[in-house]
Amino acid sequence: MLHTDGAPITKVGGKSLWPVQCTLVEIPPPIRDHMDAIMIFGAWLGGTHPNRDLLWSRIVEQIHDFIQNGITITTDTGEKLKFMIRAQSVTFDLPALAQNCNIIQFNGYDACPDCDIHGIAIER
Repeated sequence: MLHTDGAPITKVGGKSLWPVQCTLVEIPPPIRDHMDAIMIFGAWLGGTHPNRDLLWSRIVEQIHDFIQNGITITTDTGEKLKFMIRAQSVTFDLPALAQNCNIIQFNGYDACPDCDIHGIAIER
């Protein structure tokens, strides 16, 4: 399960950090919620919001690789466990959903995630 937030997790010197995290839902809770069980699939560090194509293109490639080859995890005891991977879900808060669908919230100018037609304001 992938998850990301519309707000950066930290700001440093005018730049902000937005991570895309992954949780293996096959690991039973509460173990899967431990920070050692969460993987970072990608991160954006910049002065502006993430560019969705730059941020997600490599992540999608990684997911395709995991679906084909699985992932091997080494436990604390040295035991290696192999998991076959499938993308189950991606969760966003509303600002992150708008950003990652390439739409602008509230104003409706860029309300379509698939086209590049910029809306215009009539009168106001």
